[in-house]
Amino acid sequence: MRALAALAVAAAALVPAAAWAAPAPGMSAAEDVTCESVTADVPPQTAQAPSRPLALLGVRQAQLLVAAAGAPDPPVRVAVLDSGVAESPALDVADRVSFTSVAELRYFHGTAVAGLIAGAPRPEGQPVGVAPDAEIVDVRVYDEKVPGDLDAVGVEVPTVVQGLRWVARHAREDNIRVANLSLVLPDDPALAAAVRAVQRHDIVVVAASGNRPADEADPFFEEFAERTGNEDAAGFVFPAGYPGVVAVNATSGDPLADDRDDVLQSSATDVAAPTLGAVSVALNGGTCILAEVATSWSAAEVSGVV
Repeated sequence: MRALAALAVAAAALVPAAAWAAPAPGMSAAEDVTCESVTADVPPQTAQAPSRPLALLGVRQAQLLVAAAGAPDPPVRVAVLDSGVAESPALDVADRVSFTSVAELRYFHGTAVAGLIAGAPRPEGQPVGVAPDAEIVDVRVYDEKVPGDLDAVGVEVPTVVQGLRWVARHAREDNIRVANLSLVLPDDPALAAAVRAVQRHDIVVVAASGNRPADEADPFFEEFAERTGNEDAAGFVFPAGYPGVVAVNATSGDPLADDRDDVLQSSATDVAAPTLGAVSVALNGGTCILAEVATSWSAAEVSGVV
């Protein structure tokens, strides 16, 4: 598993060293909007800025190498256990299952994760997803981060366990090779067992190592709202803390920046990836900008690399 995580580092090796010191390209084209601000009922738009993380990681060069080698047949499928994935011409969703009772998509998160993994290039050829030839399996395990009504499901261990068990049962027939969990949960025996069940089917599990909690509704606010010099989130944040899971941290991509105010320090971290200025897919099917350092987005990028 750690060897697989090292593939993300290999992508970075394609970038000239000078690229790391270059100023961030402009992200504020008038047409660009953040993914979080886009609702499903507005016309789709196309983000104008390049994806800064993909440029830093040399992803376009890597994609050309993969294309020269020939795409796998059948395509690799990535299970996205998240808030649901919107319909979009930029995403090839091979299968869908939901463990919630709300029909409409309420939260952009799952669509943004799927877009970072496998979003198709924009009309002018600028890349969106790391692995655009991959197919998404949409495993909806929550509706909203903080549910606004009694019908909605938040991020809860039992529902995520249901989703993982479904992935394990359908691994072979759906050709699922990677499972992305851009979410954080407390340790739980049922969650650990479900992760092991998925891994027994030779599925690489990729998970977020955790963002710095910003308000009292965030998980582990009491433990990690204030940054300390000796913190270690490995024993708190799961499934990233489980053996064999590729735990992904996030950076701004600026070698001079201290990103620890945004993300948790964790000895479980296998690899980190830049996220600031990533381009992904919005709830309305268009493309949009992700303007923060966040382990949800870096986990998705690494799932694409895997």
